[in-house]
Amino acid sequence: MTSTAPENGAAWPMFLLGWMKEIADSFCYAPKQLQQAINPWTFNGLVINEKNSGNPAAERAIVSQVSYGQQLGRIEDVVEAIIKQAPASDKAFDDFAKMRQKIADIKRDSRKERFEAVLTDLKQMKLDDNPGFTACMESIQALVREK
Repeated sequence: MTSTAPENGAAWPMFLLGWMKEIADSFCYAPKQLQQAINPWTFNGLVINEKNSGNPAAERAIVSQVSYGQQLGRIEDVVEAIIKQAPASDKAFDDFAKMRQKIADIKRDSRKERFEAVLTDLKQMKLDDNPGFTACMESIQALVREK
């Protein structure tokens, strides 16, 4: 059996051993230990654990039923009702009203973005699933007829 020699003239098995040694030597730059903390629970980038919550199990259970957004929305509604009953206007009230309007604008814009995604899905459904598309369009027409 003849060995194939690479360009530098070394015998094939020796070339392979040299190549393998170079690969093995390159691992000297890799860390000897690799540790990464695994967070116990994450919600939309927010981590809930023993370090930032007195009772993370209860917090997870609450958020599984009522999201932070829903909780904050209810608080906004209550604060708005209190402001309406307040005798005098205050800069803090004005700032709150501006924040509430900004949130409403974001929600409105978000609905527009979701509509665009639904429209794209409907176009594809028209091609792939015409009966499903027809049923969706009938639902939309019923919505238009509602008063």
